[in-house]
Amino acid sequence: MIVSFDWLKDFTQIDESREELAEILSSIGLEAEIKPFPDILPGVIIGLVENTIKHPDADKLKVCTINDGVKTHQVICGAPNIKAGQKIPFATVGSVLPGNFKIKKANIRGIDSFGMVCSERELNITDEHEGIMVLPDGLKIGENFMTSYGYKFSSIEIDITPNRPDAFSHYGVARDLATYKNNPLKPLKIQNAKGKNLEEITISIENQEDCPRYIAGVVNNIIVGPSPAWMVERLKASGLRSINNVVDISNYVLLEIGHPTHIFDSKKIKNKEILVRRAKKNENLQTLDGNNYELTIENLVIANSNDPIALAGVIGGMKSSVTLDTKSVLIESAYFDPITIRKSSKVLSLSTDASKRFERGSDPNVCDKAFHRIVQLLQDLAGGELVSRMIDIYPNSIKKQKIKLRKSEIFYVLGLDIAMENVENILAGLEIDFEKKIDSWICKPPTFRPDITREIDLIEEVARIFGYNNIPIDNSINGNYNFLESDSENKYDFIRNYCAGLGFHQIYSNSLQNETDSHRSDLIPVKMLNPLSRDMAFLRTHLIIGLITSAIFNIKNGTNNFRLFELGNTHQQLKAGLEGVLESKHFAGIIFGKNSMDSIHGEGTFEDLYSLKGILSFIFEIKFNTKLEYKEESFNCFDGSYAIFINRQKVGYMGKISDSMTSDIKINKSSLYGFEINLEPIKGMLNRNNKFKEINLYPEINRDLNLVLSSNQDAGDIVKLISKVGKKLIKKITPSNLFNNSETLGLNLKSLTFSIVFQHPSKTLEDKDVNPIIDEIIRVAEKDFLAKLRV
Repeated sequence: MIVSFDWLKDFTQIDESREELAEILSSIGLEAEIKPFPDILPGVIIGLVENTIKHPDADKLKVCTINDGVKTHQVICGAPNIKAGQKIPFATVGSVLPGNFKIKKANIRGIDSFGMVCSERELNITDEHEGIMVLPDGLKIGENFMTSYGYKFSSIEIDITPNRPDAFSHYGVARDLATYKNNPLKPLKIQNAKGKNLEEITISIENQEDCPRYIAGVVNNIIVGPSPAWMVERLKASGLRSINNVVDISNYVLLEIGHPTHIFDSKKIKNKEILVRRAKKNENLQTLDGNNYELTIENLVIANSNDPIALAGVIGGMKSSVTLDTKSVLIESAYFDPITIRKSSKVLSLSTDASKRFERGSDPNVCDKAFHRIVQLLQDLAGGELVSRMIDIYPNSIKKQKIKLRKSEIFYVLGLDIAMENVENILAGLEIDFEKKIDSWICKPPTFRPDITREIDLIEEVARIFGYNNIPIDNSINGNYNFLESDSENKYDFIRNYCAGLGFHQIYSNSLQNETDSHRSDLIPVKMLNPLSRDMAFLRTHLIIGLITSAIFNIKNGTNNFRLFELGNTHQQLKAGLEGVLESKHFAGIIFGKNSMDSIHGEGTFEDLYSLKGILSFIFEIKFNTKLEYKEESFNCFDGSYAIFINRQKVGYMGKISDSMTSDIKINKSSLYGFEINLEPIKGMLNRNNKFKEINLYPEINRDLNLVLSSNQDAGDIVKLISKVGKKLIKKITPSNLFNNSETLGLNLKSLTFSIVFQHPSKTLEDKDVNPIIDEIIRVAEKDFLAKLRV
């Protein structure tokens, strides 16, 4: 919300600068920042347009004479609305406008120009630039523009949290500010309007829960026209454009006290009958923004003669809108259920200033004040006259709730003994009624603060206004933390640490995906009920998609060597409904580029499938002491992929990233590899304590076994065979050498050397212990794999 600095001063004393005020507001929970608007504009003054003549050599330009109070200046101007007699902001030669735009003498189509007549956009007031800014007549020629008039457009932008509907108004912000500074808050000057009871209005509400309160009244003799300068100025300072006096009055009251109202052309409402109901199927409404909406049962509407004329709490309809011909209006000031308005706004993707306030919870007990304020301004600015009584349908009034606030609890939560007088000043300033007890207060929060429902909420208000910065820091904080079980995420810290040690960086990718990416596996993705966009319509089924996206981004931005990993949750739909959603913890990684760099000692080596295998072996075999196996099996995101088995359980895949996934990268992708593992089946194995064995003091025996195999035979199968035959005497098996030569070995054959380490835990091995095992390995290898000993 944009708050006018000048407007706030109507309600409380402000001596601070905009910067100081923004800092105060931020400190009490209303995060504020200064709108880009200059506090001073040296050289920009109030000027008078004495006369204008057409430029002799340009149809759209005029040669103007500008009086600065001392002398006149010749200025070339192309604004269509400039004319003699106007007072305007005049930037003299040498002045500097926002954006560091320096005004210099110029020659335009053969005629000299000394200065510039400014538009609102050039002064950073609004985006209006179709013409020059025309100033009120009462300003004195030659005075500085900012100090005499421009200060009115100084503003602060506040980021209102969803729990503070009361802060969506100048009066609400002023209330917090006055309480913090312990200054008085000036009351709103609202006079109760008295009607003549010449018009009758019929109000019907279909469901009182949707609309607990509805106020209406008719004002005749309206003259629609421009708003007075002071109202236009305040609306502009708050980020709104002036339309006409009737519409501006509704917007003004919205910004002043925070309650949305709506003004209908009463002549367009048949029989003065209003029905508040839910929309019917296939009903349509053309709204004030020019759009036509197909309504649903989720939409609450204001209807007349069975036809919807407005979307309740959101936006008015075109059929009943105020025009320049309007002479009589019907004023609506109502309170609508926040949940109903939130759903109505969401289903149409239509958010307005009114809906933002209603869906957060406006004040039901300010409806009458808003109505009277509208009538008062219509009488003063549009010549209106209230010709009906104020109809107020409010059968079940919403009352203040009682909450007990204990002084001891304030100390317990804040660790600070705040004087009871200070607490009471804060409660009174925030308009929280209270009854004082010995060491507590019975409080009744106002209905414009629906967020205050518990004692802790009241303590938060006390802390907020007292000042978080005034609460001292305790350097010896202590306390008891009781828990039934440890953090379930702790078991994954080892993986994070191991990956960091292997040169990986952890990322967090979006858990929402588009339909194409979420269907890249055989798993059924979970569809979002209310997606923000098509790209965020499904919960992810795998992490690797996010890693590939991040890898592509890094490669495009010049990062050619990296290792990335992610630990996160994935989801799949096993059966219909929320109970059919399965959530799983996954671990995925991706590697690219070189794992060792070029140097004077030699060329670096690129990442490959064996790099990936080594990484997984280090984590799961060496660190977690599990058995890791691979089997060639296809997976959508990989080319030449392998299924990963841990302790004989299939848990994931690894392989080279498919070229179809990286088609938009125009560089070599031969070293882009990835893996993904489902940790759910093995998470019980991740916290096993490592068992340390005594050092074996007996010597090792090393033997090399050179076997001639088929060139398609995997070395891993032979390693399994050797380990099986080894009778627990084999400590280590390493494929140490590969020889390919068809002339020496024969066609489609290769020679693999396996280095085998033997060791016994309780004696020194001899040849008679090892040779039978070697012979058995050769025999079984020849039988099962047609392997022969190379001699």
